[in-house]
Parts: sequence; C-alpha cells; structure tokens
Amino acid sequence: MDTYWKQMTLDECEVISGSNTVTSTSETVLDCGTVEEDLRIVGMPTIHLSATLSPLCIPSQISCSGHLFVDMQRGSDGSHLGHAVMDLRFADGGKDGKILFPGETVLAKMEFFGMDVVLEEGDNLILVITQTGRDYVPSAASTLPVTVSLGGESTLSLSTVDRTCNDLFLPPMQDAYPQCE
Repeated sequence: MDTYWKQMTLDECEVISGSNTVTSTSETVLDCGTVEEDLRIVGMPTIHLSATLSPLCIPSQISCSGHLFVDMQRGSDGSHLGHAVMDLRFADGGKDGKILFPGETVLAKMEFFGMDVVLEEGDNLILVITQTGRDYVPSAASTLPVTVSLGGESTLSLSTVDRTCNDLFLPPMQDAYPQCE
C-alpha cells in the first residue's frame, strides 16, 4: 500500500491569530508550516484536540459541552481543503453523548471528511479552529468558550500517498493532466 501517515503535534504550528480559547465569535489560526514537496492528502485525516470545557457552565441550566470546527486551508489563497467538526459530548465516539462537567478536559478525536487534495511544494498548511465554522448553525452547546491545547497533547495526522503520473487514470480522449506533460 502506498498510503502513509504524516503526523505532527500542534506545538509545531505557529499561532497566526487568536488564542487557545475558542468562543462563538472567535477563531484561532495556525500555520502548520511549508511543505517541502507536493503533498497529496487522501482519505480521512484526523486531528485530536485536548479541549477543556468552560468552568462557567451550570449543568442544570444548559448542557455542559462545547463544539469545535477545524477548517484545513491552503496558505497561498485560503482555499478550503477539508474540515472536521465535533460536539464534545461525543468525544469518546458512539451514538450517545456523554454527560460532561464544568472545566472537564476531553480528547476530541476528530476526523476530517473524506479528502483527495494536493498541497503544492512551497505552500503552507493552515488550520482555522472555530466553534461552528461559517455554515453550521450554532447549538446551545457552543455558546460557552472551549480552551484547546495547542501543544504536544494535540495531534494532526495526515493520510498521504506518493504517486507518479503513471499511477493516474486518464479517461479516453482526454488531454494529459497538466502536471504530467
């Protein structure tokens, strides 16, 4: 199999804007570095974020939880490459949410939706962490701040492949892919 995993901890990324506290109106932007050669990201990469719920949550009045949305972007133009989203009550997986408590820390094992994208040599990988992204309706669970670890406790794992032009399918009567000429 030609798939391999490129892993990094978030302390390898530079905080461009924002902080480790994510609110319903803020965003945290991380630059995870320049790629040294073309990087083809395929499948379902993961990001595991250590996240601490707000201590302000009052369990009898609102569900103690949080919501995280991570957008992966190409640094040169901000193009959307993929995203992962999670209600923190489901950080352990499964169909039944867990009851969480004020100030509790969970490891949000988030999986990006299926991807097949190329980040070209010299471009940067950007992560934008928000609570709901731009196209998700905020839930009651996402109204309180969540503090995420931007250190070694949080990891980004990219499933990648290394393929040549000879590995690509070229439909009949089509011009060659521009990068293969």
